[in-house]
Amino acid sequence: MKSIKSEGDLNIEKVRISLDNAVEELERKLISDALRQSDGNQTKAAKYLGISERNLRYKLKKYNMK
Repeated sequence: MKSIKSEGDLNIEKVRISLDNAVEELERKLISDALRQSDGNQTKAAKYLGISERNLRYKLKKYNMK
């Protein structure tokens, strides 16, 4: 049976950065797909994503997307 690593064995900073990158990549993909499905209509894209239009606009600006 393998032992569970203690907290000291993990490089938490590296894990956090990797998680942040993964979340950003997934959000970009989902936003891009929603905009494509809605023919660029941000209102519809936000509804597809289950977020507010304001939140979508924030993420578009954050990720430098159009």
